[in-house]
Amino acid sequence: MEACNLQSECNVMGREFHLKEMDLLGAYHPSELKTLSDRASELEQYVVHEIQSHGVRLNRYDSLEEFLAANS
Repeated sequence: MEACNLQSECNVMGREFHLKEMDLLGAYHPSELKTLSDRASELEQYVVHEIQSHGVRLNRYDSLEEFLAANS
């Protein structure tokens, strides 16, 4: 279910920001979920690269707690 939600978000981002097609679910194989995980990581790297290539600086956090501590 989470992969379907992530695919939906990828579709929205692609349309709204004119990104290349981001096919996550094409990497889904029930007996080999690492393929799906690897593809999700590739897509994350692509999106981060596209954002940074437009001069946006991203703050990255290792955990939700770290994010909350920095933004409270």
